Amino acid sequence: MSLLGSQVYANPTTPIWASAGSGGGSSVLSQTLLFYTASLTNGGGPASTSAWTDRPLNAGVPALDGSGNSTVISGLSLNLSNSQVTLPAGTFTYNGGASLDMTVGQAQINITSPSASVQPGLISSADARTFVCPFQGTLTGPCVFTIQTQGQVTTGSDRDLGTAGGFGSNVFCSIQLNKIA
Repeated sequence: MSLLGSQVYANPTTPIWASAGSGGGSSVLSQTLLFYTASLTNGGGPASTSAWTDRPLNAGVPALDGSGNSTVISGLSLNLSNSQVTLPAGTFTYNGGASLDMTVGQAQINITSPSASVQPGLISSADARTFVCPFQGTLTGPCVFTIQTQGQVTTGSDRDLGTAGGFGSNVFCSIQLNKIA
């Protein structure tokens, strides 16, 4: 009999091939927040080239309750009127991105409480003007933040924050939050 068959390791109730955090230990809780529009609907604008713009968020995966509260991470909420995200106490990793139709752009996490600070993402650029500005890092809660973008050379239209596709819902901004402690 192989070691996999006999499950010879520290926790015999959890198979060795089980994913990290499943059974026997604490699970990593994960919530994704996003801004999406219907097919053929642009991401909005015009955007400013001289100021950071808060990006709208309007949904969650798994779905948020009717008030914008996470059904996965207790205390995590999205204010649906101003896109402020409230994190409860704990340590969170995050990753995501926001689209732009500008020649150079950057996304950042703008922490507004308990004290003002920013966590910048990578700068992106493309001659084709349509790209995603990625961001990732670690946040410690409790805190309140928004996702912001800024770019150069605006189109001056409702597609500065993303050009619509004609093949289903468009996601123009997304952040995945994982509670790790």
